[in-house]
Amino acid sequence: MLIPNKTDEITDLLCASENGIFVWNIENLDASRKEIRNLKGKLCHPKIPENNQVDALVQLSSDVLISKCSNSGIIFIWKHRDILVELSEGQRSVEVTLLLLIIIDIVR
Repeated sequence: MLIPNKTDEITDLLCASENGIFVWNIENLDASRKEIRNLKGKLCHPKIPENNQVDALVQLSSDVLISKCSNSGIIFIWKHRDILVELSEGQRSVEVTLLLLIIIDIVR
C-alpha cells in the first residue's frame, strides 16, 4: 500500500494487488472509528492484461511512482497526479501514462 505524499491535494491510498492497483480516497479519515470507504477506481498498465498481478509499487519522487507486474519483465515509471485527477472525474478504470518503460530481459 502507498499514500503518495499525502497533502491537501493528494488524499488517495493506492494498493497493489493480484488484480492491478486499486485506489481509495482517504480524505477526512478518522482513525478513531471504523469506516468502509468505496473504491475510487483501478489503475491499469498499458499492454498488460487488466487482471495481471502488481507485485511492486514504490514512490520515486513527489510525483513519480514505479510499479511492476509479475511475470511481465516490465517496470513502469509514471506520474500519479494526472491519473488521480482522471479518477476524481468519475472514470472507474484509468490506464497509467508512462514516463519510462524498462523491459528486463532475464537470461535463464
